Formats: sequence, structure tokens, C-alpha cells
Amino acid sequence: MSTDPINFKSIFILLIGICLMAVPSCLKETDDPVIIEEPIDNSDISEDFSTNSQQISIDDAVLIHFGKDSVTVENSFENKGVNIVKENGGVIITSVITGTEVNYVLSGMTSNGFVKFYSDYKFGLIFNGVSILNNHNAPAINIQSKKKVSVTLVDNTFNRLVDGGQYISGGAEDMKGAFFSEGQLVFGGKGSLWVYGSRKHAICSDDYIEIEEGTITVPRSIGDGIRANDYIEINGGTFDIKASNNGIDCDEGYVSIYGGNLKIAVPKDGSKAIKSFGNMTLSGGIISLTVSGNAYYSAADQEIKSAIGTKCGGNMIVSGNCSLTINSTGKGGKGISVDGSLVFNGGTTTVATTGKRYEYNNEEDASVNAIKSEKGLTINNGKIYCSSAYGHGINSNGTLIVNGGVTIAAGSSDGKKGIKCNNNPFSITGGTLIGIGAGSDTPTASTCTQYSVMYEAGFSAGSIVHIASSSGQEALTCKLPQSGSMMLFSSPDLLGDTDYTIYTGGSISGGTEFHGLYTGASYTKGNTAATFLTDLMVAVVKK
Repeated sequence: MSTDPINFKSIFILLIGICLMAVPSCLKETDDPVIIEEPIDNSDISEDFSTNSQQISIDDAVLIHFGKDSVTVENSFENKGVNIVKENGGVIITSVITGTEVNYVLSGMTSNGFVKFYSDYKFGLIFNGVSILNNHNAPAINIQSKKKVSVTLVDNTFNRLVDGGQYISGGAEDMKGAFFSEGQLVFGGKGSLWVYGSRKHAICSDDYIEIEEGTITVPRSIGDGIRANDYIEINGGTFDIKASNNGIDCDEGYVSIYGGNLKIAVPKDGSKAIKSFGNMTLSGGIISLTVSGNAYYSAADQEIKSAIGTKCGGNMIVSGNCSLTINSTGKGGKGISVDGSLVFNGGTTTVATTGKRYEYNNEEDASVNAIKSEKGLTINNGKIYCSSAYGHGINSNGTLIVNGGVTIAAGSSDGKKGIKCNNNPFSITGGTLIGIGAGSDTPTASTCTQYSVMYEAGFSAGSIVHIASSSGQEALTCKLPQSGSMMLFSSPDLLGDTDYTIYTGGSISGGTEFHGLYTGASYTKGNTAATFLTDLMVAVVKK
């Protein structure tokens, strides 16, 4: 007889696999799949955490304080419809009150607790310096109510939530994250909140999430950092999110960011820093996205899944004073990818994709674009710099219309374009546009009202190009950000029926610079490379 020990973990995983073959009827089609991936080990979570609870006065309050070995409850609504049961170091709250928003105030520290809510009416959840680590294979905060929850992070407090390690979603009750709610979550207050998603998402709502202010940190999440079903709206606050899946993800609706300071890093293959099923609006705030995962082939979907900075399933708008920076370094990684149309109305956008192309079954996925839109791209205003080391700078599968702003697009020098438009017209009516790469699509002359020049020559990164009229009027002074053999240039300073000279080399001093484009600078002439006349809307010049 064998004396080998029984591998209970393997048996458990096998049983889960058998269960997955016959999913119970109580699971909704929209439920997330059961996760059997190994959870994150929480052994490194320090118990040395300062909560800095404040002396506050809250109306209609229920006070819940966690101590080292116990939890204390002051329930002024005990005989009015709020029942609280202590269980395994945590509390289960059941409220049948309507007409009054009860405020549940959490404070203290526990290394083995939780808070679970059932409520027939909207309520407030106030974090007044609390740290909850749940080792019961479940969320730290579990709201089984479809009503709105107003979350307040009390000023100057530090709050922390860590979920348990082996819970699963689905069944009679969903459990989808360390801070999970069936209903809406609306965040306010200037305190700080750390959320660790050790088993699934960090913050998750099956409805919508709105964030007005506060400091929210996701040091790690095995799933998404912030996830909602209907929409995610951010108006302010400071965010530092590190997630193994997606940083911010709206499953069925839209993502709108109007303000705040967001720093998001996603290292996993195929992950997205910001992802929306529907539209995406970025009109304010400072948004810094780092994507380092590779593309991979999904056998289930029979398609390549790429890691992307912003992935929009609908239409996307960048406007206002939004500052968007995307760095994508993985193989097959992309910067901005939009299934609908993409419009730039303002802001400053900087995108760099440096990963090599991804190859599967000897078929190369060459679409490692910095910016790509499936149904058209319009630039009305703003500053845009985008570069791809192994793909196109800008790739529009619809029309491409440039009405204003400053745009510099750099594609790879090994066969890719600075600017690619797959469906005419490619119209230029205003703004400054520079495309550098192995090639460029040609603007549609019949729909352009601003002159352009396509200059074919060999360029290396850092090459200086200066264009001036015969009278010495400057049209362009630029230090090219990337190597290439074709430069497309258009500007209001490029006048019709005018003789121009293209100079290369020389030197530049003073002025202001935007990724190699200089304004107000002094140029010392280098070599005369070519001349041209703007007698046509699009001039073609070869060295």
C-alpha cells in the first residue's frame, strides 16, 4: 500500500474543475467566472499600521470599533430596524430602515475581521481610521445591497482593507473584491484608503462608482484595481494603482475622468491600464499609465489579446486640461486603442510603445500602434506626441481629420508609417502636423485647406530639419524624435504659391520645445537639402 500523503489541494482544484463543467443555474450570465488561480499571499502585510482616527461627530451613526481581539458596536438603531451580529471577528449588519440614511462609522484594527451589509435603503459608510484584514476567505467589506453607499474617507485618516485568500464568486451571493458592493459606491473625503485585492478585484461595484476626492492606493490586486458594471466617474483625488489584470475597468458602461492625479501600472500579459466597454472621456487630471505586459493568443476567443494603455470599446474624447501619458513596453503592446471614433479637443497626450511585434503561429501581429482608432480620428486641439518603435504612430481605420492642435507622430523606420489612414478622406484644415517614419499616407488634396509637404529622405533620430521661405520666413524648426525615410509636415505657416527651402543640420538655440518641435528659436543654417513650391495642396519632395 502506498504511504504517500494525500494531495488535498489537487483534489480541491479537481473538484472545482468538475463543478465548472456544470455551472449551477443560480449563476447569472453576467457573473464573473470562478477564479482558481493561486491567491496572493498576505503574509507580508504589516500589522504595524497607523490609522490616525479622528474625533468626529456624525448624525444617525452606528459606531463599529475593531480591537485586537474583539469588536465593539454602539448601535443607536438597535430597536429601529438595524440588527448587528458579531461573527468570527467581524460583523454582519442587516437593516430594514427606510427614509433615514444610517451612517456606519468604522475605526480600529483587526487582523481577522470583516463587515458585511444587508440594507433595504441607501446608507453611509465612514472610514475613520480602520484597518481590516480578513482571513475568512471573503471580502473585507461585503455590501449585499443594491442601494447607494456614500463612502467618506475622514480627513487625515489612514484606512486599509485586505481580503481573504480563497473565496470564489457566483452562487447566491457575489464576492468580487476586497471592497465589494452590489450597489453604487460614491467616494468623498480627503482621507487615505489602501485596498489589497488578494483574491480578486480591489474595489468593485456591480453598479457604478463615483470618486470625488481622497487618496486611494491599490498596492496590488490579482484582478482589477477599480472595477464597476455601469460606469466609473472620477472628478478628483489621488490614485496609485498596481493591478495584475486591469487598472480601471468598466464592464458594461463608460469611463469618465474629469480630474485627479492617477498613476496606474499593469504588468500582466494582455492587461489594460484603463478599459471601458462603452465610451471614454478624459477631460481633466494628470493620468500616467505604465503597461509592461505582452500580447498573447487566447484560444477561447481565438484572437490575440494585447496589453494596452487605454482600451475603449465605444468612442473616446480627450479634452480640457487633461494630461495623458502612456508608456507601453511589452511585446505587441499598444498605447491608445479605440473601437469607435477618437477625438482630441485639447489636453496634452504623450504615448510611447517600445515593445516588439508579437508573433503567433508564424503570423505576426504588426499592429503595435501608438494610437489607433477603428472608425475615425479627429484632432481639433491639444498637443499630441505619439511614437512606436515597431508600428505606426497614428493609425486610423476610418477617416483622419486634422483641424487644429499640435501633433507629432513617429512610426518605426522598418516599414511602418508615422501617419496611416485607411479610409479617405485624410483632411488637414489647420494645426501643426508632423509625421515621421518609413512612410506616410498622403493627405486628400481635395478636402484639405492647409498646405502640406511630404519630404522623402533618410533621417536619423535627432536630425535637425528647418523649412523657410525664400524671404526667410520660418515654417518649421524641428529635431526629429525618431529615424525614418519620410516626413509629412503641415502648418498654417506653410503658405500657398511660395518657394521654400529645406535645410538639414545646423543648430538650434533658445525658444520652447515640444518633443523636438521648436517655436521662437534661433536657427543657424546647415545644409540646403531641397527646395519646393507650394503650387499644389500637397507638395512631394525627394532628396
